[in-house]
Amino acid sequence: MASPFSSRAFDDALLAPAAVGSAAPGRRTAAVCYSGWLGVSVHAGGESIRQNVLEPLEADLLFALTHHKNDQCSDSQSCGLARRFPALMPRLVALDLAPMLELGWLVGTMEALPHWPAILRAYGSKNRTWRQAPKHVRCERNPQWGTASNPVGSNAYKCANIYLGNTIFAPVLGSARLHVLRQLHDIRRCLTLIERREAATGVGYTRVVHSRLEDVWLRPHPPLSLLAETSAAGRDVMWVPTGEDYYGGLNDRHAVMGRRAAYRYMSRWDYIVDGRVLQIDAQLATGRVASGVAAQDENFVRSLAAHFGIEVRRFAAVQYLGCCGASTSSDEVIKQGRHGVRSSCFSRACVVRAMPNDADAAGVCSSAAAAAAVHGGVGDAAAAMSKAAATTAAAALPLAPLYGKYRSEVEQAVHHAVALGLPGATWVEQPPPTHCPAELKRNLRRRATHCTASLGIGVPRQNEVGLGALLKRLKRRAFRGESPNVVWV
Repeated sequence: MASPFSSRAFDDALLAPAAVGSAAPGRRTAAVCYSGWLGVSVHAGGESIRQNVLEPLEADLLFALTHHKNDQCSDSQSCGLARRFPALMPRLVALDLAPMLELGWLVGTMEALPHWPAILRAYGSKNRTWRQAPKHVRCERNPQWGTASNPVGSNAYKCANIYLGNTIFAPVLGSARLHVLRQLHDIRRCLTLIERREAATGVGYTRVVHSRLEDVWLRPHPPLSLLAETSAAGRDVMWVPTGEDYYGGLNDRHAVMGRRAAYRYMSRWDYIVDGRVLQIDAQLATGRVASGVAAQDENFVRSLAAHFGIEVRRFAAVQYLGCCGASTSSDEVIKQGRHGVRSSCFSRACVVRAMPNDADAAGVCSSAAAAAAVHGGVGDAAAAMSKAAATTAAAALPLAPLYGKYRSEVEQAVHHAVALGLPGATWVEQPPPTHCPAELKRNLRRRATHCTASLGIGVPRQNEVGLGALLKRLKRRAFRGESPNVVWV
């Protein structure tokens, strides 16, 4: 069954005219592509993305968006893109706006694949009965799916022991509320859009970024000059923010890549359709999905990097997903729990954190230094006075509220953003350790932070007491200890 993106109609009505063909031959150029449903919650119309991603990277902006049938729109004007993304539309150079793939199409496409039976076998279909394997991953076809008693919007396959119903084949295998296959398809549309843009301008992009529209950026993106495209050994490098490596996987919310790595990263839909997923995905390659918590896209991304020899490096995250407040005619409420959840939100969690402005944060550090100087700058008395002064100054600061989806992600972003905003702070390279401790080799999430090359934040040592006092006031459960990506210089 053909993919709709192979015959897409592209909407150029609102593209930035000055950007078309503006890159000089041979100029180093970057493309930032956002994909998915146009109704997601975008903070301040995309202002933080414009200020902290597009402008620092001097990047072209591309959209591969979808609209739901209940959105009752079909082009940029009727879908109100200028109203939804006022800060971003002036920088847009390429737009593909397509109908959201329906569940029936996805089910039919997957079941038409010649290797679909092998995928089902890996997910336990026909290998065990429910009684024989109550704790094992298992999926089987729902014979009533599509009937009046079991409509197309429900699960086509009954699956068990898959955490949150989250797999790379959802909503076909897994929760019908999830959109993973749609997301992978839309990421592939980003690649098509990039190729079309390159052909139209005659200029190839040297760097490609795929990111999330829901991200709120607290600081400018690290410059591309600090993000190597290839390693010293000639391997492709993919830069990913720290954190959010769920269940041994790799953060799939933002990636900076060279052109070749981008082709592989953005072709995950193709690998599912052509069967290479059976060789690339670590669990499918064994013929069995043994872990229902490691069947997600984050795990697929890590497997893909290993399969193609892409070296993963990290930069200190200064962004987080904003709260999901999406609400349109297509955003149906699923009855679950006391209040129900919106169908377009994987999670309705919303945590409130806070952050001081840069001048106030610098003032706390100055207070600490001044108090220490009164006592000669050294010794226990100077240290005690410095800490007391910083604590008092930090306690009096006004704080701006921040609203984010995931607690640990928001707190990590605040930690790094406060550090990076201090006087003299800058991005610094952090080489991987010469020896990765054995206990980290067994812990994929910690290893991803501690045992890879990264780009951290260097903070002058004189700010140490002040930053400690600031973080102590901001601290919550996920704020334990210091970030390994903040170093004293």
